[in-house]
Amino acid sequence: MKQAEENRKNDIQRAFVERYLKELQDYLYGGGEDALGRGYEFGRAALTDGHSILEILHLHHIAMRRVLENPLYMESVAVVLRAGGAFLAETLSPYEMTHRGFREAVSTLRHLNEMLELEVKRVAHALHDEAGQMLIAVHLALADLDRDLPAAMHDRVGHVKMLLDQIDDPIDRITADGAYDGAPGSVRVPAGKYNLRGRIDGQSVQAASRMAITVAV
Repeated sequence: MKQAEENRKNDIQRAFVERYLKELQDYLYGGGEDALGRGYEFGRAALTDGHSILEILHLHHIAMRRVLENPLYMESVAVVLRAGGAFLAETLSPYEMTHRGFREAVSTLRHLNEMLELEVKRVAHALHDEAGQMLIAVHLALADLDRDLPAAMHDRVGHVKMLLDQIDDPIDRITADGAYDGAPGSVRVPAGKYNLRGRIDGQSVQAASRMAITVAV
């Protein structure tokens, strides 16, 4: 069984070599653009079947050696080598096109990734600003409400403030992650820029001075 599988692989390899040799000889015999076109199709089929560039180069070496063993080409070795090089280049052109397409795809994906990162930062900033304004307004409203409530209600208002403080930290973490992820080219945001608690404290003090009330946050 193992010997049969080995023989089958050898038959496939011989057929591969013979086909390339035939197409190469057709070109050397004056096949022109049609023969070059068949060389291109050979290369495309080889690429589809998973043959590497090194395999194609080895195949070309075998074919050229057999061609140059023919006495007909002994006096025109330079011409044969140039023609063989042109045929090889045409055979390898599908590999070059695939490689170029891969590089363009990588470049496009990299650009898309950069755009997504910028969008994440934009959304993080917008989330922080909107949430910050809402939290500031709620803290101010609670401070105003706390002033008018009986002393027995102060603890309940304090509990609500504690819950609001718990919202502060996750929002700061999200926006900080959006502003700086540690990747090359990212810009670190100065400490405190996304500190909602600090912003609320500052806004509350300003509002308190305008409204002549005492605010504790």
